[in-house]
Amino acid sequence: MVQGTKQEIEIIEAWGSTDLALPLKPEENPVIVYLASLSEGSRRGQVSSLACALAIARGEKLGDLTRDQSRAVRREVYETDWSRLTHGHMAAIRTALQDAYAPASCNKHLSAIRGVLKSCWRLGLLTMGEYARCVDIPKVKGDKAIKGRYIEDREVMALLLVCDEDKSVSGLRDGVMLTVGLGIGCRVAEIHGLDLADYDQKTGEILITGKGNRDRINWADNELDDAFKYWLVKVRGDEAGPMFCPIDFRAGLIKRTEEGGIPRMSPWSIQKRLKIRAKQAGVEPFSWHDLRRTHISNCLDLGIDLATVAKNVGHSSVETTASYDRRPDRARRQAMTKLRIPWKARWNGRE
Repeated sequence: MVQGTKQEIEIIEAWGSTDLALPLKPEENPVIVYLASLSEGSRRGQVSSLACALAIARGEKLGDLTRDQSRAVRREVYETDWSRLTHGHMAAIRTALQDAYAPASCNKHLSAIRGVLKSCWRLGLLTMGEYARCVDIPKVKGDKAIKGRYIEDREVMALLLVCDEDKSVSGLRDGVMLTVGLGIGCRVAEIHGLDLADYDQKTGEILITGKGNRDRINWADNELDDAFKYWLVKVRGDEAGPMFCPIDFRAGLIKRTEEGGIPRMSPWSIQKRLKIRAKQAGVEPFSWHDLRRTHISNCLDLGIDLATVAKNVGHSSVETTASYDRRPDRARRQAMTKLRIPWKARWNGRE
């Protein structure tokens, strides 16, 4: 249940108990307009954030709901009249979120609401003054635990070995996906959206479409280039469509759409494959983002400067890239052994 002062709870309940139906056309719906401004990979997360806020406003936590209840709240995100939010509502929701989530998650959910409210203003559902007062809410401060982990070399070898020992088509696909994740550190949404046309087989250039529809170029060299070409020659072929696709396990072939084309793997399916391979390899579970963290950590371990790594992985801030460093303590200790301080010269001649 939502916690907070009695007044804050009353404010939330006053908003959550009213008729929130918003019978608007899609082009007039602020949620749809807001989501349309985001990249495809960001939309799912922002809908979840809005659903978390909506659930909190009703005294519930999204993660505690059943699957059907959670889906119902997500549907209601599009039907809710977010333009009726006031500064008091936002302050109360912030407090409730702070009691239920970590600071980073709170700020993510509040940011999603701000995005929808900005669309409300642009659509004429809020005046500039109403919008400014509503979003005038400070961020939630606080230390957050370091998420994710570093995947050790022995674990990488074990994962690639189980993929290699799996002589099916999925074994090859999963091994190549792992190689790509470790080789260029792309996000799961980026590999989900990767098409065959994005990979230049002659130059090895890979066009990655990142957050905010910002494009960047990575390169497939050495083992990564070999993995791509092996996947294309042995299984995928040169047909237009997504680079990685679902597999028909019974037939041992890639699946086809009703129109005969190549379907795209969902981010959820990609994450599921990692869980399966981790279990087979006997390593601790990890997420696709841990591949990204491991890539960044390895690049920093090789002495590549922070600015270059940030550019390669699509970070706009080097501080964000630095926060991804998950190198083991031994690596940091080895780095410290290179530090030299001339203390003997300062104390020369003293007992």
